[in-house]
Amino acid sequence: MPEFPMSMMYLWRVYHRLRGRKGGNGFGHSPLEWPDIEAFSRLSGLSLLSWEVALIERMDDLWLRAQAQAQKDSEQ
Repeated sequence: MPEFPMSMMYLWRVYHRLRGRKGGNGFGHSPLEWPDIEAFSRLSGLSLLSWEVALIERMDDLWLRAQAQAQKDSEQ
């Protein structure tokens, strides 16, 4: 596993703040949506660039995939 780039730590923290406040829908975790990211940006005063939003979305996609795989593995 490559070392995590420290220059991206601020986005990792943003992602964890967003993910920590996103609930599920009764069938599992819900993905982060644009309104979640927009509200975070507006309320925190942190203006995210388009590539930063895209990276946060990618992190969430990977996290959701890992959660689904973990659930599948636990059912076997």
